[in-house]
Amino acid sequence: MVELANDPKDKIFAAKLRVGCAFHTPLMEPQEELFKSLMQEPLGKGTNKPVARVMSTADGKWLDRDLDIDYCWDNIRRPVLFGTAINKLINDEGSEGLLFLEIAPHPVLKAYIEQCGGEPVSLIRRPNPKVPAQNTGEHYQF
Repeated sequence: MVELANDPKDKIFAAKLRVGCAFHTPLMEPQEELFKSLMQEPLGKGTNKPVARVMSTADGKWLDRDLDIDYCWDNIRRPVLFGTAINKLINDEGSEGLLFLEIAPHPVLKAYIEQCGGEPVSLIRRPNPKVPAQNTGEHYQF
């Protein structure tokens, strides 16, 4: 299918993502109860209002709800509206001087940002599975 989707004349990019789980699909639904029960302690029962404006890739718009367990679950279960969110940022703020910071992004996201006219900056690189994990994790890089 990737070969059919990759069409240079139409400027369409497709890539098979090597993941071990079907995130952002209905196949995650059986895990909802387990996820929420395990995250109850670290996330707490309260709500967490962001201190800065947040563009939600779960909602494709400026965040207008709490950063709680339900929001975290929506980020796992629902489709990612990355392009919608990036275009909303550009439409609302203009592209001049707009900088996107995506912490530990999947490399495919860089192409999406560039396609929308943005300038991506990656501060943290995803670990290379062929390199020993020492000093390569996100917390170390950050």
